[in-house]
Amino acid sequence: MRYPLPNRRGQRTSSVIKVFPCAFGLFFATASISGCLPKQQPSATPITITLPPPLISPRGASDIGTIHAQLIIPELAIDEPLAISNGIATTQHPIAEFPQGRYTIQIVFEVDSPEFGRQTIAKGERKEDFGSRLKKVVFEYVDYTYPDSDGDHYSNLIELSLGNDPNDGNDTPRAARVFVTSSGGTGDLSTWPDAAGNTGLAAADAICQAHAERANLSGDWVAWLSDDENDAYCRVHQQGGKKSDACGQKKTPTEAGPWIRMDGYPFAPSIASLTNDFEIYTPVIFDEFSRHFSDLSDPGKKLFFGYWTGTSPYGVGPKESGLHPELIDELGNNCDNWTSASQELTAFSGIISASGPNWTYSTEPTCNMAQSLLCFEVGKHVPLPQVREDTQGLKAFVTSASGTGNLATWDGANGKTGIAAGDEICRSLAKNARLENAEHFKAFLGDDTTSAVERLVADGPWVRLDGVPLAQSKKDFPRKIISAAPIHIDGGLFTSLSVDEHGKYSRKIARPDQSAWTGTDWDTLTTPRHCSNWRSSDSNDLGGISLTTWASWTWLQDPGIALSCNLKLALYCFEDIQP
Repeated sequence: MRYPLPNRRGQRTSSVIKVFPCAFGLFFATASISGCLPKQQPSATPITITLPPPLISPRGASDIGTIHAQLIIPELAIDEPLAISNGIATTQHPIAEFPQGRYTIQIVFEVDSPEFGRQTIAKGERKEDFGSRLKKVVFEYVDYTYPDSDGDHYSNLIELSLGNDPNDGNDTPRAARVFVTSSGGTGDLSTWPDAAGNTGLAAADAICQAHAERANLSGDWVAWLSDDENDAYCRVHQQGGKKSDACGQKKTPTEAGPWIRMDGYPFAPSIASLTNDFEIYTPVIFDEFSRHFSDLSDPGKKLFFGYWTGTSPYGVGPKESGLHPELIDELGNNCDNWTSASQELTAFSGIISASGPNWTYSTEPTCNMAQSLLCFEVGKHVPLPQVREDTQGLKAFVTSASGTGNLATWDGANGKTGIAAGDEICRSLAKNARLENAEHFKAFLGDDTTSAVERLVADGPWVRLDGVPLAQSKKDFPRKIISAAPIHIDGGLFTSLSVDEHGKYSRKIARPDQSAWTGTDWDTLTTPRHCSNWRSSDSNDLGGISLTTWASWTWLQDPGIALSCNLKLALYCFEDIQP
């Protein structure tokens, strides 16, 4: 199965197509389509087509060759080049205003490469109902495919930007990797078998390097770990010191990344996305042997839910983070610079199956507990692979709005109550965000009469609004016990549902703010805790919740936790229509 990689949103303009390199090595395009129909045709509105940018590596768009764009509307027999001159492209002649009807809008980008000839680099397609209300067509990430002629998981666009032949799989580049260690230990890292006589951060790096070498992984590896003198942010730049002091450099380094997981799928595009934007595509979740964290098929392997980090979501140590200063003064939050296994001390810890801020800071276990480490390959800056699905899938999002368990009180409920109010809220938000098929979204909620999964008629696949897949079908939703001796648990989402209806990534750090009402357990069964069928905001009433930053089989239920119905949480919204 091949999964899509989201691309950064570009700026948007109207009336022209622009193609140019920029600071991120991106280009974008927009096309304004207008003209006149014969008088006997019904009146219609000019349509503006807005396109997000295909991804270009740091070489920049100007290095890959001459770019061509083609506009195709099969139902109207339109197949026209968009002429590009001096960085601006327009249609070669006006296109008539469209009569009302449903049309297929296709955009094709090609490049005349000096080295490799004409290559298709991106395609986009949307179906739209043109009528008096439609003012523009907005292409989203999931509307694009990026051809991969040699099947090496790097698109033609990426290959050209690197100077590689798009038709030669032997020139496959490889981005830096990240894994969680298959073994673990206490916060006293010197006691780990692979510490090689080292202590503190030196022990951590030795452990990561040893795990990588056992898995025949080349490259240099460091642990994502901070202590009192060094931030993890600086360490992945192969520097010491604090981020606040520019890691000892004249200017704070920013070039680290991007990284892929050990199964080859993208983790994050940059250090900024990890420590500021939280634009994280998938949890790390795989060890150095490319095994899922819940795969315990090897004798002696233990199930680790978390890894030591001593690092806040901002890439810095606990003291600089501003989080829980009163506890940090007392408990330290880095196991006394990774030399203590005391049950009286704690350390910041990330969750293996989490994205968002929880990838590096979710819990604060005591230092006598056993956890893994998170290991980053350093010194590589190869772009992320393009691993898109051919099918687009149904959309799903977490609401940007939040409210109590009495859904009738939310903006957008439009006078409805209970689960019906949840559906109305999802549809209102989808409509305001100009999502296609807004009227077909449903809230992922269970109550006394039905489960959240049973309410969905469609059977997937579903994708987030950034293009990253969630699940191929409803069968992927629940926890699956594959075997009990040794334990092997499967199922759940491919990534967390932490992107809202506007395509924005969750940046919420506090636990209640990261939660969504579901009334559903790990096995997709309705729990008795559903805020009185989603009609109660009583502080003594409870509702079952999910953490929006968690993926895998842990996504459906914050373990053992239900929250008071007077708190304000989000909802999950799933498009429920056959594609």
